[in-house]
Amino acid sequence: MRRLFIPLRLKFMILFCLLSTIPLTLIGFLSYKQYIHQVEKDANTYTVQIAMQIQNSIDRYYREMERLTAVPYYDPSVMAILRNHASADSGDFVPLEEINKMSLLISSLAAERSEIQNILIFSLDGVLYTNTDDSIDKFWRSEDTPWMNAVMEADGAIVAIPPHHAKYYKSGERTVISLARVIRDPQTHRHLGIIKIDLTQKGFASLFGMSDMVPDTVIHVLDQQGETYFSSLTGNGARMPEAPNGPLFLTAEQHSELTGFVVKALVPEENLKKNANVLIRYSLWVSIASLLAAFLLSYLLAATMTKPVRHLAVMMRKIQRGEFKERAKVTTNDEIGLLTEGFNSMVSELDRLVHQVYENELREKEAQLSALQNQINPHFIYNTLESINMKALQMGIMELSEAVVSLGRLLRYTIDWHEKLVHLADELQFADAYLQIQAFRLGDQLRVQILSDLSLESCLMPKLILQPLVENAIEHGMTEGPIHIQIRACYEEEDLLIYVEDDGAGISPEKLDELDALLNGPEKRHARIGSFGARKKGFALRNVNERIKLLYGPAYGLFHERTAGQGATFYIRIPLRWENEA
Repeated sequence: MRRLFIPLRLKFMILFCLLSTIPLTLIGFLSYKQYIHQVEKDANTYTVQIAMQIQNSIDRYYREMERLTAVPYYDPSVMAILRNHASADSGDFVPLEEINKMSLLISSLAAERSEIQNILIFSLDGVLYTNTDDSIDKFWRSEDTPWMNAVMEADGAIVAIPPHHAKYYKSGERTVISLARVIRDPQTHRHLGIIKIDLTQKGFASLFGMSDMVPDTVIHVLDQQGETYFSSLTGNGARMPEAPNGPLFLTAEQHSELTGFVVKALVPEENLKKNANVLIRYSLWVSIASLLAAFLLSYLLAATMTKPVRHLAVMMRKIQRGEFKERAKVTTNDEIGLLTEGFNSMVSELDRLVHQVYENELREKEAQLSALQNQINPHFIYNTLESINMKALQMGIMELSEAVVSLGRLLRYTIDWHEKLVHLADELQFADAYLQIQAFRLGDQLRVQILSDLSLESCLMPKLILQPLVENAIEHGMTEGPIHIQIRACYEEEDLLIYVEDDGAGISPEKLDELDALLNGPEKRHARIGSFGARKKGFALRNVNERIKLLYGPAYGLFHERTAGQGATFYIRIPLRWENEA
């Protein structure tokens, strides 16, 4: 089953996205939870502070009203007027002087207090004093003032009267919240009258600082019996629901030991968290933008990181197609750069090895082809040579017999291609057989000497590398006089050296330069074959040199010595190898 291919760039993108998304999401979630928790905590604290602020405002105002309603005790004329009207039979006539004094006192008490609707003093004989004669009745009736019983029972303590209908207003009934207390005679403690302060709805709400609160804050002020004194939902004098409909509210209660009031503050959570919601939305957009930026950066970073890898993959596919000359570009100074450099080194070595194997096989094929060209029908040739040898022996021509025998040895040695490495002794015998054939052709013009250490004759060496050197010496060294060729085998440290020397015509410096270029320069394949398939001169030496280098390395091969005058010296250097080491 074929495995699913996932590009490296996609893997990097997924990894970068996860590394950026997971921490950011986790941090955002934890920050959101912590922030909401802190907002709720602050909202609860704020709600409690609102309730405490309202309670403190009411207590402070209550004390102010206690001092305000105690002012008549310090005015003897007011106290005298109330004593005159302390009995129910005081009469219906009220002197203008009394009205003016009472009006003056009440005006001073109500000065600069916008929250006060009216300040009224009720005498026990039914007279009602105020500073607004036009809007208030001059007399009160007990059936219209049911709240008086509670004030009388308080016996001088200030009493808060819940929203009620005040019928003494000429313009009609008004719903007011009032504070009232009994005025008593300081000596006898006899009740002389009642001072009552009516508060307007707006005036009562101004005590709480409603304008400074969170919008839609609901305030309820109740007494201990649950009677509503004030509700910001319904206003004064109306019964309020236990809980408002609509959004969720945070609720806090405060009880006043001074007034007995219960203050309930209800603050909408939505309004308290409005800033939090704005911040959360802002944070959300910032997070989304950050994630998008992270995704974009991850894409660019993944593309940057995988670009040299993809380039390397392209180069690998080219190498698979056999394009060993291609090299990957090193564009980074990191592990990928090191990998690319290693890849290039590997390709270079691979190219060298492929070239080496190819050249080695090519040389062997050429040598084999050369041998096969001479082979044709070995048995026929051997039989023919044997017949010639027998005829030469019958006729007593020993030189011809020796030449035929040497040619047979040469052919057998050449045709047996299965052996690539042979003993030095075998290669020397082959060279000797070749020279004997040439001696039959050249006669006294060719003189040969083969010198070899017997301890070296079992050394292994490549097959068919001496004959080209001997052939070259005969072909290029022959002059009109005789030529002397010496083959000498020796060793130097761990290397085997085989010299082929002649005293022939020699080689000019120009020819030596051409020979150096031929041996060590780049190969020109088209120059190896002459007309009608004939091999061009000199390439046999190059073949020998390259075969040795391919087998043993660049330190070995075919070399020559530059000599002045006549003669030429070529030598082969190969490492000493024995059969048990091969």
